[in-house]
Amino acid sequence: MKKMMHRAAALALCLVLALSAAPAALAAGTPLERTADYVCQTVTDPTVGTAGGEWAVLALKRAGRLTADQEARYLENLQKCLEDSDGVLSSTKYTEYARVVLTLTALGDDPGNVAGYDLLASLAECDKVVRQGINGAIWALIALRSAACTAWDVQGGALVEAGDVYLSAILAAQLSDGGWALSGKTPADPDITAMALCALAPYQENDAVKTAVERGLGCLSAIQNDDGTFGAPTAESCAQVVLALHELGISPGDARFTKGGVSAREALLTFARSDGSFSHVPGGMADQMATEQALCALAAQEVEGSFFLPDTAGETPDLAIPAPGGQAVTFPDIQGRADQSAIEDLARRGVLLGRSDGTFDPDASMTRGEFCAVVVRALGLKKTQESPFADVPAWCADAVAAAYEAGIVRGTTATTFTPGGTITRQEAAVMLARAARYASGTAVSYSQAACESLLRSGGSDWAQCGAWAARDVALCLQSGLLGGTNGTIRPRSPITRGEVAQSVAGLLHSAFLA
Repeated sequence: MKKMMHRAAALALCLVLALSAAPAALAAGTPLERTADYVCQTVTDPTVGTAGGEWAVLALKRAGRLTADQEARYLENLQKCLEDSDGVLSSTKYTEYARVVLTLTALGDDPGNVAGYDLLASLAECDKVVRQGINGAIWALIALRSAACTAWDVQGGALVEAGDVYLSAILAAQLSDGGWALSGKTPADPDITAMALCALAPYQENDAVKTAVERGLGCLSAIQNDDGTFGAPTAESCAQVVLALHELGISPGDARFTKGGVSAREALLTFARSDGSFSHVPGGMADQMATEQALCALAAQEVEGSFFLPDTAGETPDLAIPAPGGQAVTFPDIQGRADQSAIEDLARRGVLLGRSDGTFDPDASMTRGEFCAVVVRALGLKKTQESPFADVPAWCADAVAAAYEAGIVRGTTATTFTPGGTITRQEAAVMLARAARYASGTAVSYSQAACESLLRSGGSDWAQCGAWAARDVALCLQSGLLGGTNGTIRPRSPITRGEVAQSVAGLLHSAFLA
């Protein structure tokens, strides 16, 4: 009996030792690896939200640990969320949109078209964004830069760039101690101050911004505690400081941010637990938000350049735009017309072709297939795969495939393109806007007020624009990409061959291809 009791005790002791060793096994690897392991295990179905959502996806992507299943689940959940809410993530917290935009750009997805919704447009609503508080302006500015998006709003009756509005709001909110606070009053919050510095980091060629950054860094140094933490110690505050230092190109071990021999990064690691998670306060329980913020900071150390920019930032497609040289070409039926030079320019490039009888027929309409072929020739696009459309004839199949691959065209259904359908002016504007975005690698978005203002400036029939095309028509009007506009937009009328020449010539000579 005693022998059995000794054996039972020994087994129990072995079990205790095995269980006590388990956390140590989970804790193998670097702090980044341990925390990434923890987030991978706890966030298997990422949702739209501050914890278990975008920060986890963004941090894992930057750490090179996001799985294909996690990415697919997040995108599925986001689409369902948008469909259930008719595209409204929040009517008061515009940081919801900024967080999603940051995540989508990191994944290489277009935040301007998610299940048919333009999330960038919400970040163009300046008054609503700023009304949330200084964090609204901070994250809107970071998100718009991440998406390479110029957003426009109307302020005082004039079009303004939303980014300029947010930059001014951040500078105006700086406190007397050099920092920023959610309350708008001193003393500064270390996390909000660090977030503001992240937003300001790319704009330091501006003297006012550079001065504000220096004052902000001085504030953080002044409120660092003797144990290396900042203000009322939290993991999130330390994580945001480490992230801000990275965005500013400052080592987290910089002497200005090391107190008591403890650097900002080392202070962050004092919140780490043996299982890879982080606590909100020293010695606390595992906290998902603190863990994901810490992972963002740790992953940033592995990233060249800004943590918030996608891997493809600054890249533009390799276009083969036809040279403007070549033998002069003209047609007898275009002499003296407003579109003559545009037609002749594109004809020399081989982008536009005349009729078999030697005329150009400038007032004739154009089909969807013909317009697609013109845009593809203008940009020099080549297909690398077939399109999903079963109704495209051989003469334009390669052009439609190349345009579809570039995101310039979509079908009338999942499997049809309707290439023989006459293309309207607003349909052409949508394709031109997409072509401009693709060619430049940048996005343009508008608040509702800015969109309406631009449409009104285009013509008295502006209200005839379909809601699905309005923002693209606005972009074309602002950028001079919609030919034939002379007091009217005529969005539902067929676009003529002469107007196509003006529009495509405008694309080739626009700032999008500068």
